Amino acid sequence: MPQPECNLLNGTQKIGIMDVSENCNLKAAEQALECQWGTLESVRNISELPLQWTSGKKTCEVGEGCQDTLMIMENGPQVYLVLTKGCTTAEDQKTSVTEHRVGPGLSIVSYTRVCRLGDFCNGLSSTVPLWAPPPATVPGTLVGRDKYKYTLPQLKRVFLELND
Repeated sequence: MPQPECNLLNGTQKIGIMDVSENCNLKAAEQALECQWGTLESVRNISELPLQWTSGKKTCEVGEGCQDTLMIMENGPQVYLVLTKGCTTAEDQKTSVTEHRVGPGLSIVSYTRVCRLGDFCNGLSSTVPLWAPPPATVPGTLVGRDKYKYTLPQLKRVFLELND
């Protein structure tokens, strides 16, 4: 079947003692990656952490990599989670955990990774790399946290400002 930039030989041709033909199944030398895919935006009680999830899968375009992005905003007894997983044209990026703001009152931490190491290399499946349970309190100690300083719309606004 004729295809643009193919069938230059118009079928099999004899060149000297060789029979030469072309394969018009244009499959790039570089294969498209399979990546975990999904999104999550949720407000949870801190007692529900660490949180685990299962992702879908998606076939990327050739040349695209797989990405994981997770952001956790902790505000008193609640956390606001934003997760994206999927394909990206961004350059490879080693795993990066960034503390944007550390309490009291409001803590913001993010995790990012872009990879092209192989299928499903964006394997983040829990909040564990970003969140550890608070230390157990000993009777008579006081844990320094401001309570309920920020509303959910305020947390979303902070998130959007961090990503501008």
